This record gives sequence, structure tokens and C-alpha cells, in this order.
Amino acid sequence: MKWHGTPATGDVVRVSRRSPQSWAVDRSLKIARSLLFSASLTVTALASERAIVSVKCPLDGTEFEAVQDFSGYAEGQRLDLKKLGPISQPPALARCPQCSFPIFSKYLDAPLATRIRAILAGERFRTEAVPAKPWFALGILREELGADPFEIGWTYLNATWEAEDEGGRYAPAAERALAWFERAAEARRDDPERRRDCHVALYLAVELSRRLGRFDEARQKLTRLDGVVDEELRWLASAKAAQARLIAARKSAPDDGREDLPPPPR
Repeated sequence: MKWHGTPATGDVVRVSRRSPQSWAVDRSLKIARSLLFSASLTVTALASERAIVSVKCPLDGTEFEAVQDFSGYAEGQRLDLKKLGPISQPPALARCPQCSFPIFSKYLDAPLATRIRAILAGERFRTEAVPAKPWFALGILREELGADPFEIGWTYLNATWEAEDEGGRYAPAAERALAWFERAAEARRDDPERRRDCHVALYLAVELSRRLGRFDEARQKLTRLDGVVDEELRWLASAKAAQARLIAARKSAPDDGREDLPPPPR
């Protein structure tokens, strides 16, 4: 497989197979291409790269084409932990056009595949997930699988980013993300090995409440983070201060991002 051309930020290119004969090119052309590639390293380093690739559904074997992310990097991050810059947020999530499976893994053992097939055939998935976008559908699937509450919340958080350009579709994803982060915070409150997840979940509950315009609720939830000190959550103090300012101003819009990037929550 080979890249054709140098992708610009956000561009999608197609990955295709070529015959062995097509690789026979003149040596000087190879050298020229090598020089061009070297000169373009600085440019491509500033770009997120995506391609259309061939995908095979691990459940029913359907082969189809889907967008896949290959690289990207963050230049900043919003208060809802969405990374900004030449990076795809949420990451591209392939979805089988036949069974509607949001392919979160290419490798499924037999028991898990059987469970997923049963969920996909169920009424809830057919009525709620099939018409929805891939990340929202994955949230429903993970709910039905009984996944970890933090994982489900994080999935729906990705669904909020997926829905931002769709007007009223942001709220349903945000509502579910908020509910699951609340459950995660409660479930991990007394678990020392998952205490960080608890703190991140509490924080994201503040952000989601603010984004939904529930300012009194957001203010109350912010107090639950009083006294939280964690060396790996050094960003939390400035994020809390920013939340307090936005809540006091009754602003529900997303922020413009910031340079101090929190580490991944998991």
C-alpha cells in the first residue's frame, strides 16, 4: 500500500494496492521524490493525516471503505478535554454498513462477538443506535455490554464532539456523558486505584453541566473538587478557575482552548 501525494491538514487520501510492475520507476525520479519528501517533512509534521482504507467487519465479514486516522498532534485543549489543532477529535470510527457495528476493535473473541450480535439485533440498538452517529451508537453498545461507567462516559463525550456541528444533537450526547460520569465518580470514590478517574469524572460533570446551561448545578458540582490535590492532575487548578469564571458569567459555549494539556485520563 502507498500514500499518493502529501495530505494537507484534514485531507483524506485513498490507500490502494498497485501491481509490482507499477513500482518500476526511473532512478532519477526516485531521487527527486526522496528530495521532495525530505523537504515536505516540516509541512507534513504540521498536518493530521487520514486515509480511506479497506475495512472488514469482524462480525459479518462485510468489506467496505472507511476513513482512518494515521497521525496528528494537539496544539491546545478545551475545558472538555477535546484536543485542538491538526488532530481528529473524535477519532474516526468505522461502522459496518451491513450490521451497523461501530468497530471499536478488529479482534473479537467468540463469546464477545456473540453478545454483540445479540445486542445489534435488539430493539434498542435498532431504534436508538442505528440512526445515530458512530460514537453515540458505540455508547449504546457499551451500555448494553455493561462496560465500565468511565469508559461509557468517555465514549459519549466523544459523541458530543461528533455532534457539535449538528445543532440540537449535542444535548442528548452530553446528557448521557454527564449521567455516566456521575456514576463513574460514585463508583470510584472509595477505590484508591481509580481515584484519578473519579476526579476527572467529577470535573467533566462540571463542564457538561455548564455546557448544558445548568449553571447552578455546575457551581454546586464544582465544590466537590475542593481540596482535590493530585500531582498527575496539575491542570485541574487552572481548569477549575476557568470553570468558575464561565459559570459566574453564565456562559455555556465551549471555550477557545488552552496550551497546558492535561494527560490522558486513563
